[in-house]
Order: sequence, then C-alpha cells, then structure tokens
Amino acid sequence: MADGMLERVRKMVGSRALGDLTELDLSNDLHVDLAASELLKRLYEFDDADAFRLLVELTSDRLAGMSDELAAELGLATDPYDLVTAFFSRLFVDIDPRKELPLHFLASASDRLKEDTETAIRDLALSDVHVPASPTIWEDGITEAHIDTNELIARASLIGFHRLDVSFRRVLRAKDTEGLSASEIAIQMGAPYTEVEELLQTARERLAKAIDDALKGPSS
Repeated sequence: MADGMLERVRKMVGSRALGDLTELDLSNDLHVDLAASELLKRLYEFDDADAFRLLVELTSDRLAGMSDELAAELGLATDPYDLVTAFFSRLFVDIDPRKELPLHFLASASDRLKEDTETAIRDLALSDVHVPASPTIWEDGITEAHIDTNELIARASLIGFHRLDVSFRRVLRAKDTEGLSASEIAIQMGAPYTEVEELLQTARERLAKAIDDALKGPSS
C-alpha cells in the first residue's frame, strides 16, 4: 500500500472519487484501475500534467512488471522498461478529450505493451547491422568511414537473437539475461531437464548462424 496515495488522488480529482475506499491498495487491480481511470479522465479533460505525474507514480511499477513478463514470454533482449517509457510518453502526447477512455487501465496498458513488444522484436529482426558510419576526415582530405567492430558485432548479436524462433529466444534469455540454470529453466517451462539442455544447445547454434548472417548483410 502507498501511504497517503488515496488522499493524493482525491485531492487531485475530487473528494468523492473512488467511492467508499478507505485505503488504496496498489496490489489490488480494481483499486489501481479506479484511481488510474480518475487520473486519466483528469488528464484528458484538463491536460493536467500533475494528474499525469501521479498516474505514472501510481502505475509505473505495475507496468514495469508487466513489461518484464512480456519480455520473458516473447523473448525480447532489450530493456523492457523502454517500452513503459514510450507508453507513458505516447499517453502524455496523445491527449484528446473526445477519446474514449479504457474501461480497465491495466488491461488496456497490458495489451498495448504486448503489441509494442512484438513490434520491437519484429523491427529488430528486420533491421540491418550495417548502419551508415560517420566519416572521418583526415588532414590530407581523404575521407574514411570509421567502423567500430565491437559495435557491429553487438548489433549483429542483437539482430540475430531476435531472428530466432520464440522458444529459442525464451530459453536463451532465461539463461543469459535472467541467469537461470538449466534446472530452473526446466521447472519454469515445465519441461524435462534434458530437453532444456538440447534446446539451449540448438539455440546457441542457431544464434551463431543468425549473427553470422546478420554481419554478412541482406544479401547473405
């Protein structure tokens, strides 16, 4: 529970808001949805930046948890909180008092975060590692493109990872990002230990090839 959060919300949106609640339990989806709905209404009707800030404070931890779960489920290797930041940025910019408010803020946010996670994975998988490099101008007038090999490999690794099937992304993320052992992954996935070991080995082989293909470029 958040000390004083109920009073802060009511001070922002009106003392009669949130019905008969005597406290705001942030672990209760119904409580959070009721408060978020009132703050969102305030934001849309009055373009109230303070209402937006309180909405972010009220829901950001919950949305971060959702984003973490989606990243693990769908196999996203970048920081999932970037999608939460983008979600709130879009919410603040796209203010329209005529827009219909979501019936349940958390459910609506979860749907949007899932769409954004899938889009991020797709965009990375379809991107090209050979981004244009910044030219370096030497004193004799010769222009030479500076290429950071480590940066290229890192980008190829990121792109190659997201070109893998979701089962491979999930198991590699669990192993390398979350630091889970094969036994822990097996429990998490409800799969035999030997199957997880085989999946990890195949995933690493596929990743190595995907990275090599990404480094070769679109013509590979």
